Amino acid sequence: MGKDLYPGEIACLLSHKKALQQIAAKDRPWIVLEDDVLLSPDWPYVVRALMQRRDEWEFVRFFGDAKHATRLQRKLVPLGRNYWLTRISTTPGGAHAYLVSPSGARKILRCLHYTATPIDTLMGQPWKTGLGALSVWPGLARENGEFPSYIGNARFVSAPTTTGLERALYFAANPGLRLVQNILKRGFYYGHALPDRWHRCTRQQAGVAPHPAER
Repeated sequence: MGKDLYPGEIACLLSHKKALQQIAAKDRPWIVLEDDVLLSPDWPYVVRALMQRRDEWEFVRFFGDAKHATRLQRKLVPLGRNYWLTRISTTPGGAHAYLVSPSGARKILRCLHYTATPIDTLMGQPWKTGLGALSVWPGLARENGEFPSYIGNARFVSAPTTTGLERALYFAANPGLRLVQNILKRGFYYGHALPDRWHRCTRQQAGVAPHPAER
């Protein structure tokens, strides 16, 4: 907030937009990976398990950092080998590794007609995309910190780059905007508590046979 997108952020957004446009025109989900991602050896196994549960998701992001391991998450669907499809209680940014269906790609693209939000941040905002904040736990994919970022670290500086009236309005509105964002984050997590529990119970009562990967 209070800053325009940096050139590297715009380039990153356009790159993901092009990939999402291609996926939206297909009839099956696709995996999108950035070039600095490190994958767990269990990655192919978990992706196959997710593909057998395509009715459970439209968009799944993969993390592998230490913070992800400690985030509050609700287990939704067992994937085998102690992996779970989960709903994240917070909405972390991250676009380095994700699995997205054509319908999920179209929902993200609708948000890209006009946006001042970096693509990795947008993907962590379900109130904008209409997509669940889903991930896999334990983590499977992390960014390789040994490679330099073309976007750079300037984006993480909290001070606004606007001037004059825009800068004054930013400082006046920023506390309220952050409060609303935190409410939305928690609201989307706790608001799905009963539906998630109901879905898991009905799935168990229906005797859904586990996929071989879950055994």
